Amino acid sequence: MSDGASKTMNDRMSRRKMLTAMGMAGAGAAMAAMGVPANTAEAAPKNIGTGMKEDFGIVNPVALFGAKGNGIDDDTAAIQQALDTGKAVYLPRGAYRVTNTLFFKGSGSRLLGEGTYSLLALPMIPKGSVIISEVPSGQPTVKVPDGLQHVDISKLTIKRLVSSVSGNTGLYFEGNSNLCSVRDVEISGHYVGLWLGSTGYSTVENLFSHDNYAHGVYMVNSGINGALQWQFNNVLSQLNNAWGICVQSAVNSVGFVTMGNMFRLNTFGNRSGGICFLGRADTPINGIRIDNSFFGEDGGDEIYLDTYGGGSHKIQSTYTEAAGTGLTGVGQATPPSGAGHGLKVTANVYSVTVSDCFFINHSYNGVDCSAEQSVITGCDLRINGCAGAAGTQVGINIVSGQSLITGNKSMGQQFGVFLNNDGYHMVAQNRLSQNTVAPVAAAVAIPNSIIAPNITAG
Repeated sequence: MSDGASKTMNDRMSRRKMLTAMGMAGAGAAMAAMGVPANTAEAAPKNIGTGMKEDFGIVNPVALFGAKGNGIDDDTAAIQQALDTGKAVYLPRGAYRVTNTLFFKGSGSRLLGEGTYSLLALPMIPKGSVIISEVPSGQPTVKVPDGLQHVDISKLTIKRLVSSVSGNTGLYFEGNSNLCSVRDVEISGHYVGLWLGSTGYSTVENLFSHDNYAHGVYMVNSGINGALQWQFNNVLSQLNNAWGICVQSAVNSVGFVTMGNMFRLNTFGNRSGGICFLGRADTPINGIRIDNSFFGEDGGDEIYLDTYGGGSHKIQSTYTEAAGTGLTGVGQATPPSGAGHGLKVTANVYSVTVSDCFFINHSYNGVDCSAEQSVITGCDLRINGCAGAAGTQVGINIVSGQSLITGNKSMGQQFGVFLNNDGYHMVAQNRLSQNTVAPVAAAVAIPNSIIAPNITAG
């Protein structure tokens, strides 16, 4: 194996170990929740400091409404009474068992904890604030109703330890909201971890959604509002039984969906794939912007675009690896699929630009693109097509449309670049060496395309 390939594999292993370790933290949290003792000084709610009262306008902690935070008593009524005040609600360190959905009642409300739940030492007691969900089948644990603004949920864990079915969402933003935030939150064991509706501007930051039985994060616009402008920063969605992150246009909605910036996304070991964008002919998804992200060892395509036209999409400074090669799903219980591209772009996409990205060791092609117009520049594509399926051992596979392919390294596959049509392509100034069949090839005559100069030796 070459030095470059060895480094690639070492990097891959270090990323895998990092993400798996984060998953073990979630498993440890579940053990802690199940073993919370009824009476421990650290688990008991504490009074809030005067400084925080002044900063946030908090009228409680929930202990004033009778919450115990011991993981055994039912704290649903106490927390709901605190939320009914419409002001900030503070959950001191502890485990809060809830048996019905908690509803926010007014704009400007806050639900603040003391940090996510983790097992730091024996005895097994919570070192943060955790909501242990036992809400009935088909109901969310925490719900932000349609129309509320300026809602803030931060520094807590929402964990479900009983079976989950459709509707058992961990944190559910219904309909339309604006200027809301989800910060420093962990969600696990639900059907969908985090469900987000329409927003003109809201933020998700430092989210860990894992071991859920459908998507880790699901976003869908309302029927009257196409804005899905949630700003993402530092999100990890792993070991879920569907997509790590799924964005979808609403059925029968009008207009189009517009996206916010998506920065530092991370997915790992999700059964269906890393992240998908599923538009509709009557509601295309516009303006996808993914930057500085990682998608690895998911069970299908790491990035999947099926947006139905719309404006140009841009993916940059992003690393993808090993689609379909590892165990996936809740508890890593699903065997490797042996399928999946690094980036899959369907013919329902108008334009995509991909720059400074890595596509390494995928079961299928590194990039498989059918967009009307595509620009792929400055990317590194290596050892793709490892499942050995016919037609899927290509660094960059252009299925249809026009393409500009420059400044890339595509090495270690059967083909560095493969063109399936004569759509006025330019393939120039790439390093396309060490491919076993050909550096560049085409399924048809390509008199309208420019295929030179490229480095094909060494």
